Amino acid sequence: MMCSGTTIKINATSYFANSLFLWQKMEEGKWTSMGATGSSADFTGSSSTEKSTDVRCIMTLGTIPYDTLFYRIKIMPVPVISKISANQLCLGKLSLFDYTTPTNVVNQKWSFNETDTLLQRSAMVLIKSAGDLRVNLKVSNSAGCSSTKDTTFRIAALPNVEIRRARLVHPQYYFEKVGCGNDSTLFTFSTQGTGVSISRWFITFNGTVIFEKTLPAGTPRIDQKYIKRANISGNSLTVIWNTLAETSEFVVGTDYSVNNGCAYTKSTSLIILPYKTPDKGIIYQKPNNSKVLIFKPVNKDADTTLNYEWGYTVNGEEMQVKNNRFFNQFNELNSNNKYWVETFFANSKECRSRTYFIPGTTKSVDAGTIALRLYPNPASQQVRIALEKDKSGSLFLLDVSGSVLKTCQILSQEEVTWNLNGIKPGNYVVVFEDRTGAVKTEKLSITY
Repeated sequence: MMCSGTTIKINATSYFANSLFLWQKMEEGKWTSMGATGSSADFTGSSSTEKSTDVRCIMTLGTIPYDTLFYRIKIMPVPVISKISANQLCLGKLSLFDYTTPTNVVNQKWSFNETDTLLQRSAMVLIKSAGDLRVNLKVSNSAGCSSTKDTTFRIAALPNVEIRRARLVHPQYYFEKVGCGNDSTLFTFSTQGTGVSISRWFITFNGTVIFEKTLPAGTPRIDQKYIKRANISGNSLTVIWNTLAETSEFVVGTDYSVNNGCAYTKSTSLIILPYKTPDKGIIYQKPNNSKVLIFKPVNKDADTTLNYEWGYTVNGEEMQVKNNRFFNQFNELNSNNKYWVETFFANSKECRSRTYFIPGTTKSVDAGTIALRLYPNPASQQVRIALEKDKSGSLFLLDVSGSVLKTCQILSQEEVTWNLNGIKPGNYVVVFEDRTGAVKTEKLSITY
């Protein structure tokens, strides 16, 4: 057996040292000379199909033939590779390489840029970089006859794409915000390159898709537990988030195609914070006829990340704004004023909300009925706070800016001791608020 296009050597062994040799091959039904007269002859066979050729060697002593040797040589065609093809040459993705051949093949060996080698009928290869990708394929048949073919593929570089998040704007009050429930967020898809098209926008939460829409005319799917509305216009996505119970991280992304159908995904993460709304405030009238606006935010005592501002407006114009978590005094009130309380996250001033109060029915509060005594005062390491028996409510230690430094709940206790370690020397206010909303304050000085 031999491969087409190759040459093999055929040997004969004689009985006599002075034997003569006549080599012949069968062609077109007759024996023709091979031109060899020694004990061996070279045979070259070529065929595009599998075939057999007969060869004979006639040995003579002088002029008398004394033996003839017969050979049958099977010529196997060399496999031919018609074409090497690839399915979507996508940068960063697995691509399928295959080939076509008119001949039988039993073994294949792929090489990619002379580094990655695979022994299989078709090859799945990760396209690692842009530029020229040289693909070398060697195939062989059952006789071991082989051939090779080189093909160079051009891998296009990916354009630079990104998803940008625009400023967040509260849909009702239109002040700047960053990542809060009830906010509107604008996402825009942009690219520095051509041939890019978006096929889908999506949003996931903990790996679950809560919004998606295929383009251009797919039906949107929205989980309204997290999203109120989502609108797509061109390459932009506008999302109005629902009121959330806790801080949540979402992944916003698009599926897009480039370079003749290569599909990719681009995404960005976004943390949406809960939208805090204060409980309704109450306007209390004090014995001196001044009034106090007291409001109780959601989770007031547990939520230490919130700061609060209060103020009031007349015909939409802000008249007074101060930092104070719990209360403040107004000397003049009339029915035309609207009172508002605005909450925000202290660390980044995110997630604002407003609640409006119109002065109406007032409630008298006799602050003098609450007994609150501090000793020692001035204090250094600790202070004792004496209360009237059976009084329950909340105690707060405030600095001059209204920030809460300590807080605790009082349940029918007559005395509470506070450790003052870590609190700087200065002037502070101790506030006690009972269950009815009555408030009593006392000044506290802290020294070394």
